[in-house]
Amino acid sequence: MAIQTALRGKRNTKVKGIAVLSGWMHDVERLSVHLSHSPTEEGRGGGDAVVDEAANAIGTDRLRPAIFWGHGTVDELIPLSLGRDGVGWLQEVNRYAHVDFREYGGMGHMTCEAEMRDWKAWLNHLLNS
Repeated sequence: MAIQTALRGKRNTKVKGIAVLSGWMHDVERLSVHLSHSPTEEGRGGGDAVVDEAANAIGTDRLRPAIFWGHGTVDELIPLSLGRDGVGWLQEVNRYAHVDFREYGGMGHMTCEAEMRDWKAWLNHLLNS
């Protein structure tokens, strides 16, 4: 939901970072269509958070917040493959390079100390850069 909100937000929305914990990208086909259209004057419909050229998809770095994405290797609710697919979509289809994807061995649909430590370090770096 955090990624969808950031990508569909109004053009002047500034989000520096997004954390995804055991998440997945919902309805990427519809999001792809949304992002491939130019914004309207009102900032609604079309790709509200993108530059005018559809080929650039998400657009400038200003519109590409850093993403921390942690996922357990044995998540029983959201399989690891869905997390990997979401990251792949961001990186390949939309040329989104700012994703720090981390897998946590043996972790299910929960958090663990290592994930919280990594998230904290990522957040500290983000806020101090």
